[in-house]
Amino acid sequence: MRFRFKVSGIESTMYMLERTDKRVKKHSEETLRRTSHNIADLAGKLAPRKDGYLEKAIESREERGISAYSGRSRIHWIIEVDESGLGPGYSKYGTRYDRIVHDTVYRLGTESRNKAGVISVPFGVKRARNKGRLSYVGEGYMRRAAEYHEKKIKAKMLEAVRKAVGSS
Repeated sequence: MRFRFKVSGIESTMYMLERTDKRVKKHSEETLRRTSHNIADLAGKLAPRKDGYLEKAIESREERGISAYSGRSRIHWIIEVDESGLGPGYSKYGTRYDRIVHDTVYRLGTESRNKAGVISVPFGVKRARNKGRLSYVGEGYMRRAAEYHEKKIKAKMLEAVRKAVGSS
């Protein structure tokens, strides 16, 4: 007597795996999209306020392309300050206002100090090193928003994969 076994259902298994792959990709892309919007929103909360243009000019956008390395499609989410949204007088001393207030430690103005007293930020966001006192508003607003969400993105991506695979 020979030992033998039959393998069947390969087509349905391949179909299920293909569908799961598409769901994982879809859920992962959605998670990245939501997180990039959350980073932009938090950066707007942490940005100093003078006239209010900077807070509104922070946005996230999708950038699609083909990877030169692998030849596969890729998606990047870019969080940036839209220069056209900065309003009049955004350049000071030949440098953009958004870069000055992001990259340097400085004393917060009245509007920024008032904003710092009323904004609600999630637990775990680092405070800025402003001259005079620590505050959530000020220096490094985009970097600090990204660092806060960076800690959570891995868990969110794993949850997106679990959600996609669980709904097979």
